[in-house]
Amino acid sequence: MLPYFRERTFPGKDGRLRSEPPVDTDDAIYESGDEEHHVDFALRWSHYIGDWDIGIAHFSGTSREPLLIPVDSGTDTRFRPLYLQIDQTSLDLQVTKGAWLWKLEAIYNRNDVDDYYAYVGGFEYTQFGIAGSAIDLGWLLEYNYDDRGDSATTVLQDDVFFGVRYTDNDVHGTRILAGVAVDTDTATTFANVEASRRLSEHWVLGMEMRLFSNVDEEDPLHQIRDDDYLEIQLTRYF
Repeated sequence: MLPYFRERTFPGKDGRLRSEPPVDTDDAIYESGDEEHHVDFALRWSHYIGDWDIGIAHFSGTSREPLLIPVDSGTDTRFRPLYLQIDQTSLDLQVTKGAWLWKLEAIYNRNDVDDYYAYVGGFEYTQFGIAGSAIDLGWLLEYNYDDRGDSATTVLQDDVFFGVRYTDNDVHGTRILAGVAVDTDTATTFANVEASRRLSEHWVLGMEMRLFSNVDEEDPLHQIRDDDYLEIQLTRYF
């Protein structure tokens, strides 16, 4: 039981990665008259059968993902977040076959605006102990689909993702995950690299990089097509 709801935060006009126009988080709309005090419910059942891990879940209440409603006041244009009441059922499957890991996640969302379904499925194949070392190399391939198409609130509505996961298995916990997502309709490309390495008992060095290329004018990523960035993080643990 979820007795209270916290609205999502969005980047402001000086933030990244922001939408254009920006989202006015001070002017949210709720389908329920109880607004953030609407009582929501969620449940999940999970089990395994041999190599299969199975999960079935259901959520009923205020959607955590708002629709963005454009508003033009004459002096400025902005988005108002609309939080609908939804019933969403989900299924997650995972099959482990040696070095192969197969996954499927699917949802069906019922609401008063536009019912839809979405899913992501793919595999990860891991090569253990490359050339007799402790290094593992994982190869990932996924397909993302959202029934809402161009009106989806996610950019992965019809995209293929390919990635590589490098794990050193050393005392420093060195890890690198690099991947590219390509839109099958427009060929819009989004590249992502994440890496981390422990420098000592208290210090960890991290890195994130996001790159956008060949972004189609109709793609949601067009708003942030110039927001390539590299971020270096140095974290101390006490």
